[in-house]
Amino acid sequence: VSVCNLQTDDSGDVRPGAKATGLSGSIAVPMLAGDGSVRGVLGVAQATEHDFTEAEIDALLEVARRMAEA
Repeated sequence: VSVCNLQTDDSGDVRPGAKATGLSGSIAVPMLAGDGSVRGVLGVAQATEHDFTEAEIDALLEVARRMAEA
């Protein structure tokens, strides 16, 4: 789930607790193990609005995969 601005999002994907952080641009990616099982979720947010690029998403998915395997 990727959101350009948590504070103004009205998609229903953003939980109230996320808005309470005061952050804007955010993304949450699954932490998938090698066998495909979900081990958790990696969330990243920043203070400004941000649309994550495919390259950024790919990099975060790789970090999440490595964390799931650790």
